[in-house]
Amino acid sequence: MTFIHAPTLFSLAIGGGMTFLDMCLALYRAQRQAEFGALEELVMLRLGSRRGLDILEEGGHVVVSRDAFGDILDISYRADLRTMINAVLDAGSRLTHSRAGAAV
Repeated sequence: MTFIHAPTLFSLAIGGGMTFLDMCLALYRAQRQAEFGALEELVMLRLGSRRGLDILEEGGHVVVSRDAFGDILDISYRADLRTMINAVLDAGSRLTHSRAGAAV
């Protein structure tokens, strides 16, 4: 009598399904971490005298909770990453065009 047996179709299907689920969850987690890093960089970006956070807050893309001293407590994101990137790029483009117009 042997304790080793050939895998059945059912056990292979369960193993494959669990592997697929694990890979999907790992991909989702990696994507969320990449988005969080991009948002963090976008918020701290400086365009002239303004920060990316100020631009996003004025546009209604984020809501910033502050304490009595004006320090940031929490940032709630109201738009997706692509919308926020476009808002900051548009502000940078307007800043560049206004500087180019003033230099002429």
